[in-house]
Amino acid sequence: IIMRVLCVEFGFTKLQLYQRLSKLSFHPARSIKRAVAIAPDDPYPHYRLGMMYIDLGDKPAAVEECRILEELRSRVRDKDDLMYIYMGYWLEELHSELLRNQH
Repeated sequence: IIMRVLCVEFGFTKLQLYQRLSKLSFHPARSIKRAVAIAPDDPYPHYRLGMMYIDLGDKPAAVEECRILEELRSRVRDKDDLMYIYMGYWLEELHSELLRNQH
């Protein structure tokens, strides 16, 4: 949400915003990758990383995060579990973004 607001408010594309943020000490990619390294079985950082890769135009990396998220989702035994449901929504969003950003 913050990224969208900054893009709208300042007229940046997401790529321009990531490039500007990379010059600061805060770097979204490093932060998200660190979250994945700390908790590799937590699906949410994989979802965020996949969305970031889509924004940066790195389709192979985004597809890999989808694969990881699908694998994590397959481990959930209780299909009524809230996390299983959320992972389904996140996968749907990632897949739709990948289709929308095909070149």
